[in-house]
Amino acid sequence: MGTKTRTVDGRGHRIGPLGWFAMAGFLSMGALYFVDMLAEGGVIAPTVSLPIGIIAGVGVLLFWLGNDPTIGYVKG
Repeated sequence: MGTKTRTVDGRGHRIGPLGWFAMAGFLSMGALYFVDMLAEGGVIAPTVSLPIGIIAGVGVLLFWLGNDPTIGYVKG
């Protein structure tokens, strides 16, 4: 029943599971935006899917820069 620690090596940027989840959101909302633009009317309006995609993209960038709390946790 110990605490979890994260090893810090400082040798580059990595993405953990939370970052990959944000990446999936970024790619799916980006693709949905382009499909909505081509179809001129779909399930979600392009004015909704674009901001959500941008927010997910910013999240991926922040997770990649080292703020992803799901990287490198080991039982200690």
